Amino acid sequence: MTAGLPISSDTQATLMLFSPLVGNTDVRPLSLGEYNALAKWLAARSLRPSDILTDRSILDQPELMETGIDPQRLDRLMERGMALAIETDRWSQRGLWVLGRGDEGYPKRLRNALRHSAPPLLFGIGRRDLLLHDGLCIVGSREASPEAMAFARRLAESCAQSGWSVISGGARGIDQEAMNGSLELGGSVIGVMAEGLAKAVPKALRAPVMDGCLCLISPFPPEARWTPARAMERNKYIYGLSMAAVIAESDIKGGTWAGAQENLRCRWVPAGIRSEPNGTAGNRKLEDLGLLPIHDAEVADGSALCAWLEQAVNRFDRARDDLFTPRQAEVIDTQVETPHEEAPGSLSAEAPSPAVDLFKLFCTLLEARIRDVPLNAAEVAEQLEIQPAQAKIWLKRAEDEGIVTLGTKPKKYRLPTQRLPLG
Repeated sequence: MTAGLPISSDTQATLMLFSPLVGNTDVRPLSLGEYNALAKWLAARSLRPSDILTDRSILDQPELMETGIDPQRLDRLMERGMALAIETDRWSQRGLWVLGRGDEGYPKRLRNALRHSAPPLLFGIGRRDLLLHDGLCIVGSREASPEAMAFARRLAESCAQSGWSVISGGARGIDQEAMNGSLELGGSVIGVMAEGLAKAVPKALRAPVMDGCLCLISPFPPEARWTPARAMERNKYIYGLSMAAVIAESDIKGGTWAGAQENLRCRWVPAGIRSEPNGTAGNRKLEDLGLLPIHDAEVADGSALCAWLEQAVNRFDRARDDLFTPRQAEVIDTQVETPHEEAPGSLSAEAPSPAVDLFKLFCTLLEARIRDVPLNAAEVAEQLEIQPAQAKIWLKRAEDEGIVTLGTKPKKYRLPTQRLPLG
């Protein structure tokens, strides 16, 4: 279990500004919108939240009123250093850690997908580096059919075989079945909770947390209780952490339905819906609304699932028409906004027309990058500025076709000694 990790200065400041602290109810913490406004105001002046810790005179600037936040309120929030020290000590004793939106370990996928809606703080128990792994969101009804439960388990097992995490909400039914299916096969799981993590980890989950297979996270303060509103809100975090989502079963109401609808509107990630003759009315409706069907045969093993994911990602990227264009998201976290600089010859320099063979273009650019220096999958995705899931799919195809080889130590892609030219 990852515990006792130091909290960055930026995150300390964010905790005092944004999070309620036990015993400090006389001043109202910032809302998400207020925190975003303050972070943007600071970034425009090349400042970070941690700068307020060392120089409170920043709050005396008249321009701060542009945020609509009372500077005196900010000053009182920043006086809660002792309360924060007591709280963080309690959290550490319980094995909790906390990440701020500007921290290096904060999941980029979540920040890029949700943008201004990404939570300023993430509380967690377990291996926090699991948040940086590729994972598939698997969700569904609490009162799911036996067929849907079996589908969710097979899907989770295929994720474990493929080295992907299962990301879910921990509710009974589909969520728990998927999480258990992955854990029992030695896979990794991220559980996004709809309440705080101050309570002891349930006995059934202690072993996988201690073994480093399970990470529990929550965007809500450690003492927060479960509420229907928080259960609905956490849907976006489950989707946002994932490279794609699969809904095993849904009614035409409830949390699963609401989450699917929100993802359709916001287009966070590619999404699929189980499509079988005995599917529910909710499943059929979601397929009609545009979710990509996924059948029992397509979750039978890792290879079949990988093929479905490639189809889902390609269709999603074509619809957004920005596969090779990095999202020029407004920086609203603690980092200073800097203009994007495209690397010479990068895929983002000019978006190819639909007639271009994208895989062949990928291979051509890949060859130029790894001719002298081998790269792992994450480095390929970063240098060619494409989604990590898409990079892995194309790298696997390139490896299967003998275009590249994958070393073992280190696990990096390189050109084979002798290879056939691209046809």
